[in-house]
Amino acid sequence: MARKPALASVVSRYEKTLESSGNLYAAVKPYSNPTWETFQGSDILHPAQARAIISLAFLQIVTAWEDYIESVFVRYIAGASSPKKYKPVSRISAAKDILHAYQLLSLNDKYSQKRNHLGWNNWNEVESLARIFFESGRPFTKLSQIEIDRLKDAITIRNRIAHNSSKCRSAFIELSKRHLGLGKQNALPQGFSTGKLLLIESNRLFEKNSTIKPFFEHYLDIFSSISKKICP
Repeated sequence: MARKPALASVVSRYEKTLESSGNLYAAVKPYSNPTWETFQGSDILHPAQARAIISLAFLQIVTAWEDYIESVFVRYIAGASSPKKYKPVSRISAAKDILHAYQLLSLNDKYSQKRNHLGWNNWNEVESLARIFFESGRPFTKLSQIEIDRLKDAITIRNRIAHNSSKCRSAFIELSKRHLGLGKQNALPQGFSTGKLLLIESNRLFEKNSTIKPFFEHYLDIFSSISKKICP
């Protein structure tokens, strides 16, 4: 009898990526603001370089999240349980293997992970898909509205890091103004970037009683906590 797909390695890989990204952020954060050494040219990193690295660390987190959701979703369809033995109540018979799960999700009997792609960056669509396969869509319907909103914002930030299109720039400007509490008529500081946004210390748009700290750390905490809701 074939073994059920395992989730332990999926969880471990995701958690290691979060840890690696968090460590990279912590390592370069001290260089993100200009110092006397910066002007003397003796700093290891220029502040702009440090902020760019922080943005890349954030991009790595969001990319890992999308891979994580896909991996967990297809394995649940194939009958897998979480490392702590959680298993969603399926509305269909379990797929016979991971490839079969992908075929069911895509409605494509020729589905190939190398050639085809499934999107996981719209949480409303993820929830709708989950309600087809699992009772009440759980655990994918367990995220709070704040978590869903910040997840959407994280993807907007990721898109701005990865792309320079006018659409991505406009979406990032709107998002930044919300994070900073600026009105639509107000301009962002000159040279404002994803790295600068992620380093701003605030708890705006996050839980009201949450610690005031850089937005990067708030988002890192969210990506850690919501992953445990999906795969408890």
